[in-house]
Amino acid sequence: MFSNHLFDKHLMKACLAAVFALALAACSSSNDSAKAPTEPTTPTTPTTPTTPSEPTPVAVTLPADLMYLEADDQPMAVADQMIAAGMSYTSGGVVFTCAAGGEDCSLTIDSAGMASATGGMVTAALNDGAQMRADDAKSTQMIADRDRLISKDRALEAATNLQATGAAADGNLDEAEISISRGPGAAASVTVLEGTASAGYAASATPALANGSWAGARLMRPVPGATQHLVVYTDIESPTRIQFYNWDGDPDTPARYGTNDATAVTTTTPLDLNDGTDDLLSGGGLDPKFMSPGPASGGSVTQTFPVAAAATTTMFQGNFNGAPGTYTCTVTNAGDDCVLTIAPNGTYAETTGTWTFTPELGTTAWQGDQEFMSFGWWLQEPASADGAYRFQYYVDGSTVYAVPTAIEPGAATYRGRAAGQYVVQTIGDSGVTGGMTGEFTAAATLTATFSPIANTIAGTISGFTADDGSAQGWEVTLHQKALGAQAQLAAPFPAATQNNPAITVDPFDGVTATMGDQTAYGDWTGQYFGGNAPTVINEYPLGIGGTFQADNDAVTIAGAFGARR
Repeated sequence: MFSNHLFDKHLMKACLAAVFALALAACSSSNDSAKAPTEPTTPTTPTTPTTPSEPTPVAVTLPADLMYLEADDQPMAVADQMIAAGMSYTSGGVVFTCAAGGEDCSLTIDSAGMASATGGMVTAALNDGAQMRADDAKSTQMIADRDRLISKDRALEAATNLQATGAAADGNLDEAEISISRGPGAAASVTVLEGTASAGYAASATPALANGSWAGARLMRPVPGATQHLVVYTDIESPTRIQFYNWDGDPDTPARYGTNDATAVTTTTPLDLNDGTDDLLSGGGLDPKFMSPGPASGGSVTQTFPVAAAATTTMFQGNFNGAPGTYTCTVTNAGDDCVLTIAPNGTYAETTGTWTFTPELGTTAWQGDQEFMSFGWWLQEPASADGAYRFQYYVDGSTVYAVPTAIEPGAATYRGRAAGQYVVQTIGDSGVTGGMTGEFTAAATLTATFSPIANTIAGTISGFTADDGSAQGWEVTLHQKALGAQAQLAAPFPAATQNNPAITVDPFDGVTATMGDQTAYGDWTGQYFGGNAPTVINEYPLGIGGTFQADNDAVTIAGAFGARR
């Protein structure tokens, strides 16, 4: 990812050069003059003389511009190179000088360019040609870093939401392609699929920033000319146990499992694991007797379950979604084996045979969290210095709010977390001269008022923590939006009619971001999440997910949030 500071690359190397900033002091020793005793002394047993210790090598001062040297100008590795006092030794484009009037110097340069010496004081400087080349390289690098900073700032200014759905394998990331799950005793898992195929995202070596109780995942994938980064935060909870006939969370559909009255069950109808509507084979929770998917590089794998020569079924005892029972595979022709094809993304296909599962009577199964939220951001980082950044934010929920039949006047407070990216530019007489950029997490607090005819929402993003330790005291105000009548509560929040209070203060329903001595303006939007039976009266939404963006000539901030009441 692009450096948190414009010149981080140079600062890191400069810090390395600072290790060399201890000039070598001359190492010398002297013996005290012998003093004649005033009285006779008793002879003592001679002691074994000790070998004087070697002078401790001391780092040599190296020029700060060493980091910009071309390969031919870099000093070459050398061991114990003697330099007479007052003389110099040149390696590449660096001249090492042993101070006059002291001891001779012994210089050592390792393969990484680290220089140390014993003896007299050694200093280093670039020769004229190397200095010119270093200055040119430094200028080129500073211009490239400035251009990347500006490019990222423009990407945040143009931030957009991920589209909900799109064509499979079209190269764009869609909300529907982000899958979030959590198994018993496991952490939240985030995967990205394009249709039924893996999108190529893998866990990043850099973890997501901690963000309160929201579990974070950072994924990345290489694409031609760039790297794409995805950060997702979710409040999905661990699964719970539920009666198997109702394991899918819908109390109105136990008929699917053989009865409309769970208390009267005496036999259990087998559950079709791939009935054309629900691909339960691919939903997770299968017995360990089924093979796991192989690596993406290996393609799909197959697993065969033998069927006796004169039979059309094979079965075994096992567990499905944590419930004990019997797996059965049925084939059309006697003696045909049951064959499953397992794709790398975890999709199981019944190549031959049809699989069912019959649970034991009265058993329970695992039910995943039915109402969770997620938010985050996506960034495309160009590989070339003159490439363009792309930024999108993301917010989703397992269930969009269903407006109840009636709603009573009242208020609710929603609290959660936020995350995103920012750019702070340094502006000089010649334009952008530097700055910093990075990611942040923060707290989100919103207040909603509800009534049949007039509903509003407003909030703040505060308590910022940036990955580089900045962002102290920042705050983003999400000004009040009028959401209209009760029927509008299921719709996304409207865009601001005014997002610059300098033009007209009332009604200002955009964003004000205070970032140090900078004030930026923009807009925010969101949507209510959390299902309820539409016939329930006065059922307020369980959660809010949203996005925000603000900018001025010097700063830009963009992010997403999730909050629960």
